[in-house]
Amino acid sequence: MGAARGLRNFRRGADRRATEQSVLLEHPEGTGSGPGARAGGGLGQMRSQVFYDFGDYHRLLEAAGQLDPCIELLVLLGGDAGLRRGEAIALEWTDVDLRRRTLHVQRSEWRGQVTVPKGGRSRRLRLTEQLAEALQSHRHLQGPRVLCCDDGTTPTNKIRIWMENAQRRAVLPANGGFHILRHTFCSHLAMQGASPKAIQELAGHQDLTTTSRRHAASHAPVAGPQGRRHPAPRPATGG
Repeated sequence: MGAARGLRNFRRGADRRATEQSVLLEHPEGTGSGPGARAGGGLGQMRSQVFYDFGDYHRLLEAAGQLDPCIELLVLLGGDAGLRRGEAIALEWTDVDLRRRTLHVQRSEWRGQVTVPKGGRSRRLRLTEQLAEALQSHRHLQGPRVLCCDDGTTPTNKIRIWMENAQRRAVLPANGGFHILRHTFCSHLAMQGASPKAIQELAGHQDLTTTSRRHAASHAPVAGPQGRRHPAPRPATGG
């Protein structure tokens, strides 16, 4: 009984730390809203959802696709590839190799300034099938950036409203948070048996401790919709 109680307490603590980290990343000014929060909720309510399970993520993707293919692509970049908000905004077509199905994450944008990704390291990922298809369908000539509005501008100030619209349509807490998709990416990998070291490489975490917290907050492997597990992305190697 004591060991079981200790494990439950450890998981609750890991969930709380992961949620607080997510809130700080999404809202560094400390607004009291963030991933997993319900409308008007405080930090206590945020703990209710740190990442999307397979079913919720599937619903969010469907809802995003019904709204706009660009919103669907945004969700996939976060949930299937684990990109941070700034990395998704700064992603360029030269970073995408559809023939080899790889993605090179080598830049990030923050307040209009383009820098290297957090941690100072680039990383290469293999595209999931659905992300590769979305990128192929979304290919445009309006500029170098992958995410692009109809007028050719980068949707820097539209990410939150896009996410909020998709969340609302999927009947999920509609707070507009994007970072929950990155937590979803890491959690789904952990739920499918990936090691913390593998997740660290795919997510671009500088510190393995960050990855271990996300790994600990995930539960045992579970099946996705209709009993299927989502294929896990892998680091790109070679060529």
